[in-house]
Amino acid sequence: MIESKNNQIISFTRKLLQKKYRKESGLYLVEGRKLVEEAIRLNLVEYIVTSSQTQIQFDKVYTVADNVFSTLTDTINSQGVIAVVKMPTNDLCVPQSSCLILEKIQDAGNLGTIMRTAVATGYNDIFLIDCVDAYSPKVIRSASSAHFFTHIYSVDLETVYSLLHSTHKFICADMKGENIFNYTQSIPLHALIIGNEGNGISDKARQLSDLTLSLPMKNNLESLNAGVSAGVLMYILSNK
Repeated sequence: MIESKNNQIISFTRKLLQKKYRKESGLYLVEGRKLVEEAIRLNLVEYIVTSSQTQIQFDKVYTVADNVFSTLTDTINSQGVIAVVKMPTNDLCVPQSSCLILEKIQDAGNLGTIMRTAVATGYNDIFLIDCVDAYSPKVIRSASSAHFFTHIYSVDLETVYSLLHSTHKFICADMKGENIFNYTQSIPLHALIIGNEGNGISDKARQLSDLTLSLPMKNNLESLNAGVSAGVLMYILSNK
């Protein structure tokens, strides 16, 4: 059992809590038995760290004292198992299905929720423009296993427009758009743009869009949470 917080393996694992080291190493942390077992099944795991009371089947497991394990997680009720997982290397290419463009999403919980719903509705390619780090621990937890089944790209708006404008219809979500329930035309292959929690989509994204759609609000409600809005829109559009 490892009892030192300064152990080489533990020190390296702890660094992966920081975006800088995740980017440098191409590795990130997955916590919780269900997610770790899924990562094992998909052959994505480099090694696993467990607390003293936790057991899991894998060929490279480091068991550590509980006070050491606590330095690797920010969860209150940890399940005592963390895997170091390889990031996919996704080459930028045109998706064969509808996709998602997220512009300046800053809340980790929102991003994870959107990613999870994207997988459920078949939006398997996600383009991130100035968003919170998709591989931060909070996003990983919120997204459940979505990271294992999506292609994630960090790009700028000009790049994604240049890539997709000839194949995908650009649809932006904005309160000034047409009520989606009144829009009766069929929806072709498209890229759905979801904007920042506070400011919505940028003027540039709005200008590049072929269609702007909104969700109707009752009781003078200004808007919905970005994660909720994205989820509702993805379900509606994926079934039109």
